[in-house]
Amino acid sequence: MFRAGEPADCMLAELWAVLFGLKMCWDCGERRVCMESDAEMVVSLINNPLPMSHPDVDVIREIKAMLGRNWEVQLRWIPREANMAADYVAKQAFDAWPGLHQFHTAFDGLAAVLEKDKGDIVYCSGIA
Repeated sequence: MFRAGEPADCMLAELWAVLFGLKMCWDCGERRVCMESDAEMVVSLINNPLPMSHPDVDVIREIKAMLGRNWEVQLRWIPREANMAADYVAKQAFDAWPGLHQFHTAFDGLAAVLEKDKGDIVYCSGIA
């Protein structure tokens, strides 16, 4: 994981976000999941055969192991503009304490962004 003062790249951060998101869904009992990411390279790395020489092979392998469990998961790329709520939350993270944060209700400012995003919902095929 990342610690204050340690260098980390964006791709690895996105990979960890996918892994933690999958783990949270699994732990909450969700068995039909549609996960969207605006990190096109990350989605491609996960959805295609794994290049063993990739520097983040361990976390990608762990994600693929999660995907191989007994559940239905669709991971797809979306443009950043299609999910402004995720972008808003990511920008707020710069002022947050380090670590994983879970939100069970919309915090100040997020509700309006979610309302706007709601009009842009596209459902994943095969996931009801």
